[in-house]
Amino acid sequence: MCGIAGFLETGASSRQEERHGRTKWILRQLLYRYVPKELVDRPKSGFAVPLSAWLRGPLREWAAELLAPARLRHEGYFQYPVVRQIWTEHLSKRRNWEQPLWSILMFQAWLSEQQPVLESKNVAEFHSG
Repeated sequence: MCGIAGFLETGASSRQEERHGRTKWILRQLLYRYVPKELVDRPKSGFAVPLSAWLRGPLREWAAELLAPARLRHEGYFQYPVVRQIWTEHLSKRRNWEQPLWSILMFQAWLSEQQPVLESKNVAEFHSG
């Protein structure tokens, strides 16, 4: 195999990969042919997920089910009034609570998946007594 496909298949030695303190030197040289240099050499930037908007949009119904008052009160892991306040503030765009809400939602989703397992263990422990 030859050319780029061969190079990608066999890999590059560290000497080929780095030149003048720059990593991925060969890849950069190839990109310079097809992509403007300022795009190749710009600093790395993160990729932000629009979680805040998703919680107000396509994930709103799912989140509302996991944050339902009766559910939170029954499970007892979170203080319902606090969760309800941050959820309401987030929906109204008064404040962006995406990170704490996401943590609560992930716990609630995990708990939903674990509930049958937890209930079966409690029943087994009760009967073995």
